[in-house]
Amino acid sequence: MGTVTRTVAAIRDGLLPKLLSDEVRVKDAKRYTEENTVSGDHIRLKVPIVRDEKGLTGRECPACQSFFKVEFGTGIQEEDAPCHCPYCGHQGEPSDFFTPDQVEYLKSVLMKEVAKRIEPQMKRLERKPDPRALFDFGIEVKINTPPIHYYEEPDLETEVVCDNCTLHYAIYGVVGYCPDCGVHNTLQMVLENLGLAERMVGLAATQEPDLADTLVASALVTCVSTFDGFGRGLVSRHQARTDSPGKTSAPSFQNLARVQGRFSRKLGVDIANGVDPEHWTTAVRAFQKRHLYAHKEGVIDEKYIQETGDTSAVVGQKVRVVPDEITVVNEVLKKVATNIVTAMGTEQQQIG
Repeated sequence: MGTVTRTVAAIRDGLLPKLLSDEVRVKDAKRYTEENTVSGDHIRLKVPIVRDEKGLTGRECPACQSFFKVEFGTGIQEEDAPCHCPYCGHQGEPSDFFTPDQVEYLKSVLMKEVAKRIEPQMKRLERKPDPRALFDFGIEVKINTPPIHYYEEPDLETEVVCDNCTLHYAIYGVVGYCPDCGVHNTLQMVLENLGLAERMVGLAATQEPDLADTLVASALVTCVSTFDGFGRGLVSRHQARTDSPGKTSAPSFQNLARVQGRFSRKLGVDIANGVDPEHWTTAVRAFQKRHLYAHKEGVIDEKYIQETGDTSAVVGQKVRVVPDEITVVNEVLKKVATNIVTAMGTEQQQIG
């Protein structure tokens, strides 16, 4: 009995590295089975890997052990294309990204299949004892295999369709590298979130004045928080990539004028290049209005006037944002974000 179990295990462990993620094919089974005293029949197994209701299949990075999902059949179709971790950027063969549950599932399926195939061979060893003999023994072969390892995969927070290669994937958080082409999705996410702000402004046009003002103010908050998250994330990844020890957390991107000065000093780049000067002034003021909403309940103070040069503002009165300002801010941020990505030279390059 122990010999049979060891034989099945040996075949399983020899064949498992040949498995692929979507259609499991074992083309060299004859050599493995002959070496383990099993018939040399060609084995071809099709083992469906668990997919969720959206067609996504789990993957796990072998470097950082982080979980993500991809939809096979989308993205790059080359068979030898590498896989990238959306979180840490590790690059490797697609077969390196099996999850532990998938490995156990494939092992259990393969174990069951191999056992089924070798059982008739082993049954030939069976014999019944001779009832006429004074002393004899019988042999009965039973092959016990573990049950199939079924599993469920967790839901993730953000689904993305890569603008560069069209891969459909899902991750924790919002931004990450595309598992197929390795392009980071930061700029793509910025544009999508700014589009959300534009839709909020469109909705405001159909509402009562008070609700409309609230929606427009919320759209401005969305614009600023989107840009701030984009900038902080970009700087953090740059620091990690350049191994900058002792660096503190990424600086705030909630003040456009200061961000412009920072890039000018450190990189010699004008992030407002190509932006209409009047639109730039409008965007700078809008960012400061967001500061008033967040910290002063929307009431104008001296600092706001000093920072923006807004001569129409009156200290003590409530600041107001109009829909046209959001339109201008969105256009400015799209251009500025693209300028920053170009200046840092990272987001549209493949990793590796």
